[in-house]
Amino acid sequence: TMSKITQKVPWLNQSLLFMGISFLIWLRFVYSTREIGSSFGHRTLLQETEGDLDMLDDEESEKEAKVSFAVLLLLGMEIIAFLIGYILKQTHFHYMHESGATMLLGAVMGGIIRLVSHVDQLKAIVTLDKEIFFLFLLPPIILESGYNMKRGNFFKNFGAILIFAMIGTTIAAFITAGLLYLVTLTNLMSKLSFLECLIFGSVISATDPVTVLAVFKELKVDLDLYSTVFGESVLNDAVAIVLTKTLVSFLRVPLSGSNIGWAIGDFALVFGGSLIVGIIVALFCALLFKYTEMKQYPKVEACLMLLYAYGAYLLAEGMHLSGIVSILFCGITLAHYAYNNLSAESRVNFLFSS
Repeated sequence: TMSKITQKVPWLNQSLLFMGISFLIWLRFVYSTREIGSSFGHRTLLQETEGDLDMLDDEESEKEAKVSFAVLLLLGMEIIAFLIGYILKQTHFHYMHESGATMLLGAVMGGIIRLVSHVDQLKAIVTLDKEIFFLFLLPPIILESGYNMKRGNFFKNFGAILIFAMIGTTIAAFITAGLLYLVTLTNLMSKLSFLECLIFGSVISATDPVTVLAVFKELKVDLDLYSTVFGESVLNDAVAIVLTKTLVSFLRVPLSGSNIGWAIGDFALVFGGSLIVGIIVALFCALLFKYTEMKQYPKVEACLMLLYAYGAYLLAEGMHLSGIVSILFCGITLAHYAYNNLSAESRVNFLFSS
């Protein structure tokens, strides 16, 4: 059904994406204006006592104008990014994917703003906020991938995925730590112990190959390859959390076999706990749809599924587990148990909204 609709309305996915980006820009605008208000709070009281309200209004108007210009700049970059993607597809330029071109565009514009801009407010607005990324951008991507995933291919390659996620991430952490330690020996940077280099390596080794997965999906590569790369990119988050916590603990206590055993148990706890949280939340959602008449309200159904999945992500993060693993298995469980209890309209609405 989804493929038929996208063929009839080819601009629908792009429009939904642009609406989502516009919402994030608006959210950033509200956050920035709130910062402006808080930074001028004490000064407002002082100027009211001094009778200097006109000067304050002028300064606030100037600040709002700068914020508006920054939001316009972000909108302009989005328009340019869409045009670049269109040109690359129309010219069949296979040496660079549109996601890579978009990243280059962002890097170039960021460098220009950093060099020529003297407005701190502008820099603050166009700088990516990690909270916005982890709370608003990442969860829908993982949910959509889990919900639309070919579950047979994922679980068929689950053993290979665990090996790549656990052993591969650990090897990458040690290689990164070794290279960093060699750099510290050349006096090009501050001295770091090998344990400190390992902590850095464990943090930086949990990569998410978003661009690679986008290319894979566009080229329609082998499903086993796609499932393996995607599964590893999701599960290495849990591995990195445990590995980093374990290495940090070694700063206070000496390395021992019992500590290594504790680290393995901690990984099982983080991974298993995240998986259980996602599955339980999805089952509650499926039971709600099964024993109620939500089919009469398709839009409410789709919204509730999104809220349940987002709740699984936040619950796991609040319990110091992996929200990414939780929302992935929440999406897989929703697709298996809740999909058949949805109305036909809700199935389409949720596919587009996710």
